[in-house]
Amino acid sequence: KHKGICLGFDVKDECTTPIRYSSTRVPWRVTGRDSEFQEQILFTKYEDWGYETEVRAWVTREIEGNGYHFLNFNQNLELREVLIGHRCCVERSQVLAALSPDLEAAVDVAKVRVCRSTFCVEKDPEWFSA
Repeated sequence: KHKGICLGFDVKDECTTPIRYSSTRVPWRVTGRDSEFQEQILFTKYEDWGYETEVRAWVTREIEGNGYHFLNFNQNLELREVLIGHRCCVERSQVLAALSPDLEAAVDVAKVRVCRSTFCVEKDPEWFSA
């Protein structure tokens, strides 16, 4: 409902796996810790989603705090944009305050809305960057 925030990252290609699009489900196996099966499940989607040309990354949880788990940004995972949904109450100043000083210049913060002529999402030109 456009009330959230989307984080956009630059991720190194060698850290990602392309999604395999298929017309059939991966056959279910109950074999304990079968990493090949887990990878098939995590990196397979129905063929109708193929237009997305999605890639995914398998990461481990590094830091835990207040019941949440975090992965530090690094040279393999660089924050590039913060897109604020048009019904989201978070202000640009709040996002900038949450960024470390070295990220402020590198990260584009924008309010987005549904495009009026296509099914895309676009930056809201009426939202001021101040």
